[in-house]
Amino acid sequence: MLWEQNFLVDKEAASEFAAKFVRRTADARDKAGFTQDEMADYLDISQSTYSKYEIRTPLPHRYILQFCRRTGVSVEWLLGKRKKKRRRRPFKKLQPASQRSA
Repeated sequence: MLWEQNFLVDKEAASEFAAKFVRRTADARDKAGFTQDEMADYLDISQSTYSKYEIRTPLPHRYILQFCRRTGVSVEWLLGKRKKKRRRRPFKKLQPASQRSA
């Protein structure tokens, strides 16, 4: 265990959480019927950056709400706090961030 940002962290538990979070991210996008390219465009990031969020690095906080809205999963499920996956139907039409109004 170690201290990280004023919290006692079990490195093994943190690693397991990250691995499960990454798997749920890929699963949610895939089940919602979006490609990595489409999701990257929607989040206004490159496809190569997005792909790492499904391979090794958890999705940053700033993208979680947008991601959950588009894929139809609850934030609680994505974070592993709830077993029920679907919050509602995902949005099928994605607009790149550059085409959305601010």
